[in-house]
Amino acid sequence: TNNEFYVVRFLPDLVTDIMYRYLVYIRPLTYMLLRVCFASYATTPLLFAPAGPKSAWTTAVLTRELQRLSQATSGISIGIGVQLYRQLSIAITERHLRDI
Repeated sequence: TNNEFYVVRFLPDLVTDIMYRYLVYIRPLTYMLLRVCFASYATTPLLFAPAGPKSAWTTAVLTRELQRLSQATSGISIGIGVQLYRQLSIAITERHLRDI
């Protein structure tokens, strides 16, 4: 049925409210200020994007950052790469969100 490829993620109510306010009020204001003050018309489809004209992370960069962050977290003794992250997210979804 291919349902195993849909990873469902929900934010807590407080975080949802914060995200709503950010997307509706703060982000449009920052774009307006960039246009008026700096004549910059840069927009991005990414939720959180760097201020500079950098491109999206490659798989190698994402793997390196995931490994760095996972090894810095107490209780995780291995580096988590992109492949393991994908498998973990699917396993967590299947175990905890199967009925959704």
